Amino acid sequence: SRSVPDSAASSLITPRPGKPCATIPAQVAAGRVATVQRWRDVVSEEILTVLADSPFLSALPDKAAQRLASTATVRTFEPGDVIVEEGSTDAMTMWLVIDGDVEVRKGDTVVTTMGKGAHIGEMALFADSGSPRTASVVAKTRTRAFRIPSWDLIPLVKEHPEVAMAVIRDLARRLERTTAQLN
Repeated sequence: SRSVPDSAASSLITPRPGKPCATIPAQVAAGRVATVQRWRDVVSEEILTVLADSPFLSALPDKAAQRLASTATVRTFEPGDVIVEEGSTDAMTMWLVIDGDVEVRKGDTVVTTMGKGAHIGEMALFADSGSPRTASVVAKTRTRAFRIPSWDLIPLVKEHPEVAMAVIRDLARRLERTTAQLN
């Protein structure tokens, strides 16, 4: 597998309103989406749908979800791309899978496979600064994911305690599932 840095500009959507951009997918080139702003609107709507289905981000009030979606940076990962690397201490970002499948790996062992709506890397965001990532996450299929940096997420969690409670419930479910798998 290969690790892909966050700076891989060819797969990021970082548009300027009303300006066409070479990194926008084929929809723009085919004329189905005329401008970057329109593409951003399409992506924002798609992200709002995924946020609504997220185990803990669905707790966000509509305005907060719209604010988070408006900051969208979407990245495409090819099969084998490492999204999160086990042991890495640069936990500044979590990801929300828009489409595709990813594998969570502990060493060479596949722990689980996740798909649309899965959140990746959130544990390290809520741990102490510099805590290592507990597992690697690798794209199993072509995967698009919404990047959520800590500086966007943490203020929303502080502002909306119901999100913090949803995070705790989701992490507890994951711990129960993992514990059951180990027994």
